[in-house]
Amino acid sequence: MAQDDRILDLLEQCIAAAERGAPITEQVCAAHPDLATELRQRLARLAEAGLLGPVADAAADALPQVDGYEVLEQIGSGGMGRVYRARQTRPVERMVALKVMRSHLDSTEFLARFAAERQALASLSHPGIARVYDAGVDRHGQQFFAMELIRGEPITAHCDARQRTPAERLALFLRVCEAVAHAHQRGIIHRDLKPANILVADRDGDASPKVIDFGVAKSSNAQLTLETVHTLSGVVVGTPEYMAPEQAGRDALDVDSRVDVYSLGV
Repeated sequence: MAQDDRILDLLEQCIAAAERGAPITEQVCAAHPDLATELRQRLARLAEAGLLGPVADAAADALPQVDGYEVLEQIGSGGMGRVYRARQTRPVERMVALKVMRSHLDSTEFLARFAAERQALASLSHPGIARVYDAGVDRHGQQFFAMELIRGEPITAHCDARQRTPAERLALFLRVCEAVAHAHQRGIIHRDLKPANILVADRDGDASPKVIDFGVAKSSNAQLTLETVHTLSGVVVGTPEYMAPEQAGRDALDVDSRVDVYSLGV
């Protein structure tokens, strides 16, 4: 992976952690000594401008104004953007998950990366993966895209609450595998598969699993993205309980589809 891409990945992790009041700059710099100087310089510039930390974005409490959408509440946050529950009002009315890019990450690099993530998600068309509906720029010049809002519960909670039989659990799991395989066939690796990112909704009596949060996804399609696509969540690239061993190393950003296979098997 190119050095610029690695810097962007690490910046996103540090920004997300700082906003939650749990900075990880020193840990990240220790793990990536070759990038430590540049990373510290970039983070220092953000801090000097008042754009780093729990109160970095004073506008965070104010819901964004996006034409065609009624933004209701924030439901997620990551290094590059925030996710809101919103009502799309035109050309159709429906509930969506609206992701808006952070106002201070307006460099060419981050704009390109946000667009790359949007395009990567838009390339996926499978009933087991949350869909992208719309994309654009809000009245303040911030990039956004609207996704399918999934109302469901984590797959393990769903199975336990309904006392699913082993056969029923396996049937749900196979549908999840089909969705992940669809992403892999299009060069997208999720990298954070876990029960919380596989939601099951009951639709007309049918239990329908959906894979969500491609926020730490990686693309192996060089024409599709800058190489790695990050957004919604995670201080680390993945969740320790479900991570493949290679995701914990220095080259964790250069993994392949086998990390998803490992996570599915945990």
